[in-house]
This record gives sequence, structure tokens and C-alpha cells, in this order.
Amino acid sequence: MPRFFLLPGVLCSAALLAACSPSPPSPPTPGETGQAGGRSYHVVTVERPASATDHHRLQKGMYDMCVTVHQLKTKSPPKPFVTFPADFVTARKTYVSDGTSYLFKEERFDVEVGDADQACESRIVRTWTTYLGRAGKLHYDGIDKEGKRLVSPPGEFMPPETEGKADHFTEARTIGGIAVKCMPIPPGMQQAVSQICVADAKPGTLVDVHGEPITLFSETAIVQDMASVLRTEAKSVRIGGKVDQAVFDAVAAP
Repeated sequence: MPRFFLLPGVLCSAALLAACSPSPPSPPTPGETGQAGGRSYHVVTVERPASATDHHRLQKGMYDMCVTVHQLKTKSPPKPFVTFPADFVTARKTYVSDGTSYLFKEERFDVEVGDADQACESRIVRTWTTYLGRAGKLHYDGIDKEGKRLVSPPGEFMPPETEGKADHFTEARTIGGIAVKCMPIPPGMQQAVSQICVADAKPGTLVDVHGEPITLFSETAIVQDMASVLRTEAKSVRIGGKVDQAVFDAVAAP
């Protein structure tokens, strides 16, 4: 079986969100409640590099180093570098709640480059993790980069607190037709802190299964000599309305 090493993504300081111009998602309807009596929602976000060229340059550099070693070992040609789709994303996150149960699924798309003995074969690898908080239990499920299923026994779950979660987000904006509140950046600190915006749910904001505010838009700088950023964009936001319980049943099933 070919041996691969994972090319890590390292994140640090941030850039401003002003250049973010995603496709308009469906607008939320603030203030509605779900069938369980609490606030329901269905949110999908994606993470993509603002500059695909810069993002791929880092990964291509790992491949080029492998090719150099490969050519010293053999005269056979290395395998070509992986081709990225036009809509390439590094992560997709889905959040669902009916006001009582909370589901969070994260899919990640990374690049692996084989060693010289495997002709530097490269590929895009999908992994995912899912957390479901429901009826006092926290369920975990996932798939690693080798396709191995990762399941843990259910733990204890308490519905997350929502009070005060939006206190640090004070700048009201509208991005792609969605009402959001952003964390202000102090003057002169634009390159040192992340720009993060969450839903303006009137009142408060939306929180995930872990009790953290759900980020709808953000820009985070990538290091390693690249002038690029990873951008989080909301693709779909729905607040209020009924949630199909089958969404939760599928994750909670043994």
C-alpha cells in the first residue's frame, strides 16, 4: 500500500473581511423557534483559500522536493501532481439543531504526497467527524484519512448555554444578505487577530454542540511565506422552522 504523509495547514494572524464576497446564501429569519421550543437552525459553511494559487504552491513545493529525490533514485517519471477542482474547499461544516438536539459535522479535504518510492503520488483525502448532543448523550463518529471508522461510546451531554455568547461581537453588518455581528479589530491590529463574524439572531447568536458561537464569515492568514488567507463563507443559513428528526437518528444509531 502506498505510504503518504499529510501536508499540514498552519494558521496564524488574520486579514480583514472586507474582500469577502461569497455567493448569496439563503437569508435567515431571526427570532423563530423550532419544534422543541428552543431556537432551531440549519447552517452550512465552507472554508476555501482566498488565493488558490498560493494555497496550492505550498502543497506543490512538497511534491517538487519529492520529485527531486525520485529522480535521483530512478529514471522512471514521477506521477503528476494532483489536479484541484475549480470549487476546491479545505473544509465543509454543517450545523443542525431543533432547539434541544445539536449536530455538528466537519468534513476536511487535505492533500497527501507519497514518498519517492511511490513516484510522489499525490491525492486529495477526505476525512470527517460528527458530534451529536441529544437526550443527555454526546455521540461521536468519524472517518480518518485511511478510511477507518472512528466511533466512541456516548458521553454525557448538557444543552449549551447561549446567554452572553454574542457579547464580543458588536459590529453589525450584512454580508451576502445575512445579518451578522463581527468582533471588532483594534486599530493597528489587523494583521495580528482574526476577523470573525457570527449570525445576528436577534437576540444573541447561534451556538454549536460545544457551546461555541457558529462562525459564518472569517478570514485567517496562512503562514509559511504565503500572502494568502483561508476564508470561511456561509453557504446556507436557516434559522427557525422544523428539523427532520431523521437527521439526528442517523448519527445516534449504533
